[in-house]
Amino acid sequence: MQRHYFPVIENYHREQEYLKPLPVAKLEKEPDPEFDALWEHCLVAHEKNDLEMIRENEEWWHRIRWERDSIPG
Repeated sequence: MQRHYFPVIENYHREQEYLKPLPVAKLEKEPDPEFDALWEHCLVAHEKNDLEMIRENEEWWHRIRWERDSIPG
């Protein structure tokens, strides 16, 4: 997982809570189709307020972190 995505995700959650976003360094984005698909799925799940989709996204996120980055979920 690319490190510059984490501040972007954090800022998304901050925006949902009407908090000021954190500064994000401008980095070149490397193609990451799996993350992009997850992100789109997350947005749809939250727009629909579909708890099952949200749970599936969390499981997907933890799998990505475990398999690709060896980060415990």
